[in-house]
Amino acid sequence: MPRTYRVVKKRERASISQKLRHKREQALNMCSSDEYVPEDSHVQYYNSLPEEDLPDLELERETCGTPSVLDGNRIVDISYFIEEVKKIGIHDSTCTMGKMKFIKEHRRGVTSKLLFGCDTCCKTLHVQTQPENTVETSNEALVWGSLSIGIGFSQLQELLSVLNTPTMAKKTYNRYEINVWKKWKNELCQQMKKAAEEERKLAIAEGNIENGVPYITVVVDGGWAKLSYGHGYSSMS
Repeated sequence: MPRTYRVVKKRERASISQKLRHKREQALNMCSSDEYVPEDSHVQYYNSLPEEDLPDLELERETCGTPSVLDGNRIVDISYFIEEVKKIGIHDSTCTMGKMKFIKEHRRGVTSKLLFGCDTCCKTLHVQTQPENTVETSNEALVWGSLSIGIGFSQLQELLSVLNTPTMAKKTYNRYEINVWKKWKNELCQQMKKAAEEERKLAIAEGNIENGVPYITVVVDGGWAKLSYGHGYSSMS
């Protein structure tokens, strides 16, 4: 009696690879023949392929990119800035194989702090356009001046853009505007008290007293600022 046996066929990588090779050969034969080839034959081919277990995508971020480039003008304390730039010259004279290169700029309002790094010894230097103790004063002075001549943030931004000079953010401008308003209010109250005390002394000297209260004569006139249409604004700031 003949012997019978059974073999279990395992469809692993070899069988899957053989099946894919057979499908590719069929697709090539169809494309090379003169027979009609359906337009969606390539779609059918790719849809019939088994799903592959691919690894997750990995994203790589470049940490050492091209350094930023300085552009435009800046508001600087010229004497202080010259002394700051000398620090770069001192380093280049001591580190003969290295050279300081600009890395990035950190702006605080209209002041800037420039970061330089040596390409050999990896030393970094900060060069500021204005002294650290005058940063707040310089930004506040710019806002003070814009309010004094009757302009706001938008007009200041346009003015500095013509000069190709970066300006401060709207939020920063509002913060300094509040500080200026508080100082103006305190100074106005002091001046009003000082003027009232002087008028009181003059009224007593002239005998203008009623029921024990000195009084003065005040003459006022109504007025209003001319509305601004184009260049028609003629009122004083």
